[in-house]
Amino acid sequence: MKVLFSFVGKQDPYSDATGEEGSAVTLCRFLQPDLFYLMPTAEGPAPADSTTKQAQETSDYLVSEQKTGKIQLQMKIHIRPISVTDPTDYLQIMPSIRRLVSEVLNELGTLSEDFTLHANCSSGTPQLKGIWPILANAGLLPRCTLWQVRNPIHKGDRVTRLQTTYLEEENILDRIKHNLSDSLFGAIAGEFGHLAKISCDPWRQSSGLFLKQVFSAYHAWDLIQYDQASDLLRHALLETEKETSLGRIAPLLKKQFSVLEKLKRDGSKETKANLGDIYYNAQRCFQRYNYADTLARFRRCYEGALYWRFREEYKIEPTNLERSRNQGNVRAALAYLQAKGIGVERNDLKMHFAASILEFGFQDPQFLRLLETMVPINEGAPGRTISARELLRDLINSRNQSIVAHGMMPVNRLDAETALQLMKATLTILVDPAILEKPPLSQENLRQVISLLDPPITKSTKV
Repeated sequence: MKVLFSFVGKQDPYSDATGEEGSAVTLCRFLQPDLFYLMPTAEGPAPADSTTKQAQETSDYLVSEQKTGKIQLQMKIHIRPISVTDPTDYLQIMPSIRRLVSEVLNELGTLSEDFTLHANCSSGTPQLKGIWPILANAGLLPRCTLWQVRNPIHKGDRVTRLQTTYLEEENILDRIKHNLSDSLFGAIAGEFGHLAKISCDPWRQSSGLFLKQVFSAYHAWDLIQYDQASDLLRHALLETEKETSLGRIAPLLKKQFSVLEKLKRDGSKETKANLGDIYYNAQRCFQRYNYADTLARFRRCYEGALYWRFREEYKIEPTNLERSRNQGNVRAALAYLQAKGIGVERNDLKMHFAASILEFGFQDPQFLRLLETMVPINEGAPGRTISARELLRDLINSRNQSIVAHGMMPVNRLDAETALQLMKATLTILVDPAILEKPPLSQENLRQVISLLDPPITKSTKV
């Protein structure tokens, strides 16, 4: 349902100077709205400023046009006067119009049909004309299209869409870019929703709503809610099939959706996909200065990489030894622990037992290589490195004393940064370096998605 708002000028329904139809009638004929709200200035202390007579004349004129078939018969006309004594005083007209528009929107909200808003920016006093962009910029006219009607003395099309980018839109885009560097996907989704609400550009309205859905999916992904993220991204992909102009980022979204589906399937055990995703997640936590969560993800990633090594190399199921495919390796691992006076009570291997078995029991070459790897750290002189063996011991102790585990100590930046370095070394050596080559939510990919805001090449600004 199409809804048109228009103030009423002194020369409505037609211009005395030219005899041509005024802007309200011209725009109504052009848009063919279902509902037309005429908003004259009411009778009051200054009757000379009232345009209620012109509003009624405009309504009668449009009714006659309906009889001739020039305007659709289904259109309903409502005259809603504005109670102001001076239609040139912003202090008066702003609260009055805001209340009136709010009342109308509430009425429209009770209808069963969806509606789109349109506003005539060429009728009324200069102050009244300027109200529509102000209300739109403030988000009080959701997804409203603003229109201009040129003076009849000009040749060519009289009706043009008002193409404008508000300061608030630019502020939103700046906030999106800033939040992007910190991977604040939830905040970005909210900004896109606000952009779609206040923008008068149809493309920014539609693409803003679409990008809100995409970044809501990324937000769920970041919260490790893979099912929800997958559903949201699936719906977004369906939108790209319906709207060809959204299709330019469809290949990227399909790749991301494929990763999500793999993460959903592989949720019960550590895989290359979910171990890599933990690392990427830790990176984003670090970008947001969330050092505690960065350290927490290090522990899970390190433990997961050890378990992955047991399964892939030794066919041992570390969380259920009885289900291991190589019981000979299980007996060898348990024999090593028993020689150390350690008994396994729950049919599984704790992380520190698993590390000890790999290092001393099996003398696993990859794990030994990891322990001897020199890891760069930023503490002290530039270029300083420390062995992973030493860093693992210190970092696990720091983690156990912190609020992430058993203590109350905060997690500092250096520990979080060291955790990322160790995670990278662990996955590269114990699992597969290829899993860190193409992060699905890389800054490059995210910028490509946001570039959808740029209008399609084929989009015309002409009406």
